[in-house]
Amino acid sequence: MIVKCRSGASGVLSRSGVGVFLRKVENYAHAIALHFMYYNFGRIHKTLRVTPAMEAGVSGRVWSLEEIAALVRDPVARKRGPYKNREAD
Repeated sequence: MIVKCRSGASGVLSRSGVGVFLRKVENYAHAIALHFMYYNFGRIHKTLRVTPAMEAGVSGRVWSLEEIAALVRDPVARKRGPYKNREAD
C-alpha cells in the first residue's frame, strides 16, 4: 500500500475541509480514499516524473479522474427509520 507521508502538503486535513464530511464519518473516509487514489495513481510527481504507483510497479499508466470515479460503487438506498410525530403548536 502506498501512503502519503508528508504532513501538511495538500491541506486535505485542514479544519475548513473537514467540516463538510464530518456529518458522516463514512463519507469522510471515502473522500480521503479518493484523494489517496488520485495522489498515488493519477498525479505525476515532479521529483519522480511518474506516479508513485508506477514507481512502485503497481500500475503501468497514469489513471484519469474518470477512471478513478468509475471505481466508486453506486450508492445503495437504505430503508429509513420511522419518523417522529411532531406535536402541533
